[in-house]
Amino acid sequence: MGYIDLNLVKLTKILSLCFIFFTSSKFVFGEQNEIISLRSKHGSTDFIVEIAKTYEQRQKGLMGRNTLKAQSGMLFLYDSPRRVSFWMKDTTISLDVIFLSANGKILKIYHNAMPKSLEIMSAGDNVSAVLEINGNAAKAIRLSIGDCVEYEFFVNNYNNKSCNFLD
Repeated sequence: MGYIDLNLVKLTKILSLCFIFFTSSKFVFGEQNEIISLRSKHGSTDFIVEIAKTYEQRQKGLMGRNTLKAQSGMLFLYDSPRRVSFWMKDTTISLDVIFLSANGKILKIYHNAMPKSLEIMSAGDNVSAVLEINGNAAKAIRLSIGDCVEYEFFVNNYNNKSCNFLD
């Protein structure tokens, strides 16, 4: 009888840990991770990004995070092109902030935005998305204004004609 009780205790602990893991996972809370490709004349680099498309998700962004894995980030999506502004007030990690048009073309890159900075970052009225990745990652993969991000959200983007290196 002692053997069965001991195994039941172990099983209960394992199930409890599984429950805690799954209830705290991104899957349960509905955060969406997607693969995007950052394309330049120097090549293509894939990133795994969290998608922020609701007002609440965009407001929180990457605030409160202490780290961001390499080749990962957050992609902020907007229903229509608009003027958007970002700052780093409650963000504790350095980020590259990349503003994108409706076809995924890079409009502006703020390299290595400093944590907790109050500097306002913007790129005009035609922004459809903003990508945040680790600070200096854009320079490391040699991204430039006019390069593009490939992802299903962007209009007519998979024909690659929006990228400056194909003009």
